[in-house]
Amino acid sequence: MNKFIVQNGRDQQVVLYWYWAQGRAVAGEMEARTAMIRSAILRNRTDGAIIRVSSPVYRTVAETTDWLVQYVQQLDAVLGDFLPA
Repeated sequence: MNKFIVQNGRDQQVVLYWYWAQGRAVAGEMEARTAMIRSAILRNRTDGAIIRVSSPVYRTVAETTDWLVQYVQQLDAVLGDFLPA
């Protein structure tokens, strides 16, 4: 998972994102592309996804990040039903 802090003036957001490549979570774009190319050759499939969650910073960046990580952990149980296997 990748984490960014996005800021516009005084407003901040924590952004977490990762790629879903051929049935598994991948943090890096190059790794996701490599998995897609491998799958295209072996399985004739090129599907994948990018998953991004974000939240405005409430109180501190660390607290917001902790909250988002907990959210993603709960989301993980359901997310697999909607992503390419």
